[in-house]
Amino acid sequence: MSSESVASITTSPGEGVPVALRLFVSEYLDQPALVVREAGSGLQYSPRNQWAEPLTDGFERLLRNRLAEEPGISRVLPLGLESDQMPVLLVTVLVNRFEGETLSGGMNRAVIDASWRIVPVDDQTGPALSSGLYVREAESWDGKDYELLKNLLKQLANDLAGTVAGSLAQSVETL
Repeated sequence: MSSESVASITTSPGEGVPVALRLFVSEYLDQPALVVREAGSGLQYSPRNQWAEPLTDGFERLLRNRLAEEPGISRVLPLGLESDQMPVLLVTVLVNRFEGETLSGGMNRAVIDASWRIVPVDDQTGPALSSGLYVREAESWDGKDYELLKNLLKQLANDLAGTVAGSLAQSVETL
């Protein structure tokens, strides 16, 4: 993981817990082209089929906005920002795979492999309040329609954001 990104400030109405977000995206994904893992030939990059924004920025925005929607969350802050409302919890998300995949026999799919960890900001090496792995596939890609692949990957990313947000809500309830 080499691309680290820290969320910018997002506020939600009402009282709640301030949260910091830290995102890591695997280095091979840190470029504009969609990535496809082809059976037997490794990774292929599609320069004619690109994301509208840097992938790390899109993931960060999606996660930041989804986390800020949760009841009990007052703000999503960059880690280390001087503020009158310092973060209480740190949400770290690692995106290991986010790609199309072609398999023998014509099976093709969109794949996401990510993990997250939620810890108190003042005890980042201690036990996690919550953590998890998120590995999902969407098997309805035909291997040719890259708009469809983009949409399937976006849906997987949205589902990841919802899962992490739900885990964060449960962590806030334990405080």
